[in-house]
Amino acid sequence: MDLMKDWNTYKETEEAQRVIELFEEGSLNDILHTFVKEGAAEFPLFEHTIKNVFEYSLIPYDVPIKDLFLYLIDSGLKGYLVASDFVFDIFLAEEYDFLIERMIPTSIGLFGLDREEDNNCYVPYLFYHNFSKLKKIAALSQVEMPLVPTKEQERERVLYYLDFCNVWNTFRKNNNLSMAELCTFLYNFAPQYI
Repeated sequence: MDLMKDWNTYKETEEAQRVIELFEEGSLNDILHTFVKEGAAEFPLFEHTIKNVFEYSLIPYDVPIKDLFLYLIDSGLKGYLVASDFVFDIFLAEEYDFLIERMIPTSIGLFGLDREEDNNCYVPYLFYHNFSKLKKIAALSQVEMPLVPTKEQERERVLYYLDFCNVWNTFRKNNNLSMAELCTFLYNFAPQYI
């Protein structure tokens, strides 16, 4: 089986083109509902998090987007409601348990911000409830995943998201994939192989 040859054939199909377009231009909630089947009961919380991270947050635009996740971990994130001139905490600095529980929507929100700036560093992390599927896709793709931190290593567990992004961005660059193609590969194409 030649995975990348099959990918190149697949990406020309109508199905692949629809999914690529979803990752290029679709709403973040549509991405959530299309690809996160496990944990559907958490969708209201996830949608709320995406809305806060993407629409109401006071993102510091002086921080380069590639450094934004680290900045947010260390500084927290504030939100702002224009209508009521109300500033609120979306999450506090070093609030690792919040981020661990909300890694799916947080990663989708970061992907949405990244997509607007076209820096291609944040990959949606949609395997939180099905890590075994990610491991199978990585093995099939000959991607060496970083070691998963222990439950007690809360900061490292949050930072694992950056390791995830780094290994898949390396794969993306090595295979000349756009970010939308990488996401389509991870969440629509590769799962059909496992």
